[in-house]
Amino acid sequence: MIGRMWQRLAVVGVAVFCLVLTVVAWRYDAITGARVVNLEFERGARRIERGLMERIHHLETTVRAAQGFVEGLDVLDGEAWESFARRLDLGSGANGVVGLAFYRLEKGAARDGDAYVVALAAPKQRLSSLLGRPVFGAPAVLQAIREARASDELVLSGRFEGPLRRAGAPVAADMVMVAPVRDPNSGTYRGVVALGLSSTLLLDSVFGRTGLDGYAVAVSDATAGAAPFYKAGSPEALGLLAAEDTADDAALHQSSAVVVGGRVWRLAVAQGETLTAGRLAMHGRVELAAGLAFTLVMTLATWLLVTRRMRAEKLAAQMTEALKESEERYRMLFAGNKAVELVIDPSDGRIVEANAAAERFYGWPAAQLTRMAIGDINTLSPAEVAEEMRRAEEESRTEFVFRHRTASGAVRDVEVCSGPIVVQGRRLLYSIVHDITQRREAERALRDSEIRFRSLFEQSPWATLVLRPDGVIRRANAAWRALRGAAAAPSNLLDDPQFAAHGFVDLLGRAGAGESVEVPAVLLEAGGGVAAQWVRAFLYPVRDASGTVDEVILMAEDITERVRAERELAYRHRLLATHLETTPDGVVILDGAWRIAGFNRRFAEMWNLAPDLLSGGDGEALLFSMRSAVEAPAAFEARMRALTSAAVDPDSDSDQLPGDADGAVGTATWDEITMADGRVFEAFSRVVPPTEDEPARRVWFYRDISERKRLEERLRRALDEQDAMFNSAGEGIAFLRGDRFVRANRVFSELFGYSATELTQRSAADMFPDTAGHDRFLAAVRAALETSGRYTGEHRMRRKDGSLFWCRTNGATLEHHSTRGGTIWLVEDITERREADRRLEELLGDLERSNAELQQFAYVASHDLQEPLRMVSSYMGLLEKRHGGVLPEDAKEYIGFAVDGAHRMQGLINDLLQYSRVGTQGKPLEPRDAAKAAQAALDNLSIAVAEAAAEVSVGPLPRVMADEGQLVRLFQNLIGNALKYHKAGVAPCVSVSAAPQEAGIWRFSVADNGIGIDPKHFDRVFMIFQRLHGRDEYSGTGVGLAICKKIVERHGGRIWLESEPGDGTTVHFTLRAAEGGAGTTRPAEDVLEPA
Repeated sequence: MIGRMWQRLAVVGVAVFCLVLTVVAWRYDAITGARVVNLEFERGARRIERGLMERIHHLETTVRAAQGFVEGLDVLDGEAWESFARRLDLGSGANGVVGLAFYRLEKGAARDGDAYVVALAAPKQRLSSLLGRPVFGAPAVLQAIREARASDELVLSGRFEGPLRRAGAPVAADMVMVAPVRDPNSGTYRGVVALGLSSTLLLDSVFGRTGLDGYAVAVSDATAGAAPFYKAGSPEALGLLAAEDTADDAALHQSSAVVVGGRVWRLAVAQGETLTAGRLAMHGRVELAAGLAFTLVMTLATWLLVTRRMRAEKLAAQMTEALKESEERYRMLFAGNKAVELVIDPSDGRIVEANAAAERFYGWPAAQLTRMAIGDINTLSPAEVAEEMRRAEEESRTEFVFRHRTASGAVRDVEVCSGPIVVQGRRLLYSIVHDITQRREAERALRDSEIRFRSLFEQSPWATLVLRPDGVIRRANAAWRALRGAAAAPSNLLDDPQFAAHGFVDLLGRAGAGESVEVPAVLLEAGGGVAAQWVRAFLYPVRDASGTVDEVILMAEDITERVRAERELAYRHRLLATHLETTPDGVVILDGAWRIAGFNRRFAEMWNLAPDLLSGGDGEALLFSMRSAVEAPAAFEARMRALTSAAVDPDSDSDQLPGDADGAVGTATWDEITMADGRVFEAFSRVVPPTEDEPARRVWFYRDISERKRLEERLRRALDEQDAMFNSAGEGIAFLRGDRFVRANRVFSELFGYSATELTQRSAADMFPDTAGHDRFLAAVRAALETSGRYTGEHRMRRKDGSLFWCRTNGATLEHHSTRGGTIWLVEDITERREADRRLEELLGDLERSNAELQQFAYVASHDLQEPLRMVSSYMGLLEKRHGGVLPEDAKEYIGFAVDGAHRMQGLINDLLQYSRVGTQGKPLEPRDAAKAAQAALDNLSIAVAEAAAEVSVGPLPRVMADEGQLVRLFQNLIGNALKYHKAGVAPCVSVSAAPQEAGIWRFSVADNGIGIDPKHFDRVFMIFQRLHGRDEYSGTGVGLAICKKIVERHGGRIWLESEPGDGTTVHFTLRAAEGGAGTTRPAEDVLEPA
């Protein structure tokens, strides 16, 4: 009773304590919240005041800047003022700045308002147009100007009525901030700088940027003692400002003084009482509600704990009593239970207690069992125990299967069911052990039987189903799944339309009645991923112990291959019959008794046999007829009888070919038979071994090979001729397949020093001095043969004795652009030619050096030799001119000789220079018109032609490959010689013509009627500096024809003469025709006569 009273007092005490704690916390939070709100209000009021002060300071800075700018101007400059005003960025008026101006003081004005004139304004307009009435008519403005002038400080005027508006502006000024402007040198008062302000817009811009956010402000002019001229903020806060003096202490408000241009503005800031009270009240209510809830929860929890303890104590007393009764029942059940029962300590596996049944089962007394651990009885290893427990967990079993050992040493299979129990505070494991040894042995036997059955069932080559009599499939083996497809089988065989269509309903009914049924071959169509199949099946009934058929076994065999083989065999029989009738070979079949077992029509035609003879089947009559048609009848008959008899005695070797020792399989022969009429037959025969129903036979095939024999003879003769040509060729010839020699002729063998047999044992790599040379050869050959099928090259090769020589190799593939069929190679020893080429290169080098020396001489001749000659000629001429009057005649003659010699020497040098330049300064050969070149030469010789009264005719001339300048020089020299060497008293007659020669060559001829040339001088006239006449007869240096010869030879042609003394001369030369220039071109004038 006393305990219950204390428990109730504990509940009341907890409730009271929680209430007191809630009230204290609520009061403390209210005081702290009020302080936080006051601090936040003061911080917001200072932020608002700071924003106003910053804006006022900015305006004062603007006015001070304008004051300093104007004082710094010696001459008022409107453009400078505008530039300055733009930098100030006064804005459009929305920020409260209406305008900025400088007012210059005018002396002698009657009134103060008329004493100032707008000198500078921003924007640039006269102030009179901004005011709408006389300037400075407002007393507040005049008072501010007077104060500013007197104190020399910046002054803000009081607000005035009658708005000061900028023309076209949406705002008007109601106050002005002025600053005096003085001369910086003399200090003379010059006027004022005035900044027009709109108080409403100014303060809107300040508090709009600052952000009131629940605050209210009021601004009043404390200097004038007027009511607030600006108010803004929330309605609640504005109401507090209106009733500021009567507000209670809960309201948040603050006033401060702001000095603006000598005036004092009073700034009042307030925050609504409802906002502050609401915030504090809400916080207090929440806290109070939380405290009350906490008190209720703690009181309820204390009450529940006390109540549960009281119940627990009562329940403990009841459970103690029940436990005593339970222990007594447990003792009775444990000790007297016939099942084996053990109590085990799970911590160490020790057996704590064992009943009498355990003593009988294990053979140890209980005292000894309690000294043992369960591991002493359980024969399974810890790993096996863990595995059994894992399997039991997977299979959701509450029992475990172990193997326990008894005192006799026997091992028994046991099933253990265990569960936890608590005895005197100890957690133990209560286990019931059942002996399942006999059951396990029966299960093992059943499992082994099932495994054997399943193995036989699954591994059976027959596709097998276990069915119920109604067709439901109970089991299918792997062969059945392979036969019909794993996914295609339905749950009931009769649901498969393939089986239902073939009468399996009736067949299964017969099997269900106890009859064994054989199903003939049926075709199951393709479907479900399974190809069409031919199937043969058997149905066997399976009876239970009562004799009732409860299962039917269906065993099926896939006989598709067998059916296909039978059909293929029938097809081959038909095909063989067709082949026998259509083959070009004659066929006859004879047995050992000389009976005709078969023949075809071609056999009768080849041997000219009557159909009745063959149809009669008499082999002897057939042999007689055939014997009369061959060239050697006796030998033919003996051979036929011997081979036909061998069909009866397969062990006879009379007809076996070499290496064919298996007479039982059937032996073959191959003979040639010459007919009496000259035809040749090829006879082939083979023994067909006997069977159980048929005797042994021999099949004869006869083929007419007369034409092939004729072709073989012709081929043999052609091969003999080819071998003769192959071995008599002047070049080495070799056939290669891959890199190995197949055949080589005599010249090739002698060239490399190998015999024909040795070459077949060598590869192409053995013919090269080193591996690198062979690799280069292979790389070049592969590329050429794969693209064009041919290869030509020169390589250094090695003979058998190791000596090296140069070869020219020409190769080609035997198949089109493929080396698979082999290659043929022609090899020529070019060592001597290579040596000759080397000597020729040396000679060409010597010639190039000689030409270089000649070119150097030409340069010397053209420059160094001509300068002294010009000096000799000049000074001799000067000597004759100045002293000719006093010189004797012989001295003048000597001077003439010297000048003439110098001139001739210059001519020789010039001609020699032209000769040397033919081969060194020529232009590339290009298609040129020979007619134009001849005409150009005639133009150059026009004076000589006129002086000689010559007639020059030019026939049609072709286009040739030539250097145009040298071609003109060629024609000019030849025609010039014809004009020079003419007969005295006879007008020269010259003709130029051209005629085609072999392909691509033109022969040109220049003929004249001059004095002619003795044939013995034909070679001499083309030599340089060789003349046939003296200088007194014909002028010249003897270089002209030498130049012509050199020009023609440079063009790849030749030049020669045809002449007789007194009969004129014809000079011939050849040139290559231009490509596409086989035609000729006529000159502009065919005949050139003297004017």
